[in-house]
Order: sequence, then structure tokens, then C-alpha cells
Amino acid sequence: MNRLTFVSGWAGHPDLFPRLSQAAQFLHPFVLQTPEEIQDALRAGEGEMLVGWSTGAHLVLKDLPELSKRYDQIVLIAPFYQYTRCLYRSTVLKMIENFDKNPVRTVRAFYRTCGVRGADASWCEAYRDELRAGLEFLLDSEAVFAPDKEYPHVLVLAGLSDQIVPVSEAVEIAGKLPRAQYRALTTGHYVPEEELEKSVEEATGRSLF
Repeated sequence: MNRLTFVSGWAGHPDLFPRLSQAAQFLHPFVLQTPEEIQDALRAGEGEMLVGWSTGAHLVLKDLPELSKRYDQIVLIAPFYQYTRCLYRSTVLKMIENFDKNPVRTVRAFYRTCGVRGADASWCEAYRDELRAGLEFLLDSEAVFAPDKEYPHVLVLAGLSDQIVPVSEAVEIAGKLPRAQYRALTTGHYVPEEELEKSVEEATGRSLF
């Protein structure tokens, strides 16, 4: 049993989450695992806490009814039903075009939009095909399910300055999950570990680390 499992986002390199990448079972969509491999790993696992950020939260949301049986606490950071509900499809297609031309510059720009400053993006050169496939996945992937139970152990977090996933998306998701908690943070799309740790403990009484 893993006490803590963390599912990162597109280009969510471990360097962005130095403590989580060491303390948790760290899953990185497209780079370390395919979405199908992540689904299999989560369904096969169990533990005290499952945390998903951005694309990671989307993948957890897609399988939430099943995963809620296996994890004591689930935290969804900047979750979305469908990426193109948050950004225009043409914007994602333009991002793919830019990525084909210069992946490092594209990931660096993505980090800036997330609110990350000074992060190294050169690592993405080694994962060009995987990250591009991830963008294509996000064009059409959708989380669809009918909430048929209560989710008091689900916490939804959203950054008030998020320029990628609007706060309204997280509010709608939390509102459709009976008894789920919702908290707005004074962050962008990226939530620093210190802020995440504080918010999770205040909302749930559980320690992240």
C-alpha cells in the first residue's frame, strides 16, 4: 500500500514537485506512463491519499467512482472534464504546432502560464513524442460519469489566478460531487508544495507528507 500517490500533469516534471516526487508514488502522464497504465496502476493500488494535478486530476476524475473505493482521501488540483472546455481547441492545436517547432520553448511558455518561474524545460527534448501524444490526447479526452454516491473524502482545489483551467470548471466539478469539499487558492495553475500541504491539512486534517 502506498500512503501517498501523486499523478502529475502534462510536462509536470518531478523538479516541479521535489518533495512529492520523493515521498509519493509519482506518476507522470505520457512521460513515465500512458493514461492506460496510470489507470491500471491506480485501480490496482490503494492508500491513504491520492492527489492529481491538472491532467493528473483529469485522469483521476475519469475513474473517480472506482478510485474513491480504494483511497481514503482524494485531492483534485485544477481538475477539468475536458481540456478544450478550458482552452479553445484551436489554442491546443497551435500549442502542438509550436511544440513541433520548438518543444523547449513551448514547455517553457507553458510553465510561465502555469505560474512557474525559472524551471528547466530542456528535459522535454528526450520526450518529444510522448509529450506531443499527450497534447493530442487532451484534444478529445473527456471525464464522463454520473455521480451516484457521496464524495466527502474528495477535496477540489483551484487557483484563483489559474490561466489554464478556469475556477468555474473546478467549482462545477465540486458542485456535482455530493459532499465534496472545495477550496480556492491564491495561486495560478501550479500550486507550490508548501501551499498544497497547508491547504490539504486545513481542509482534511490529514498530513500530506
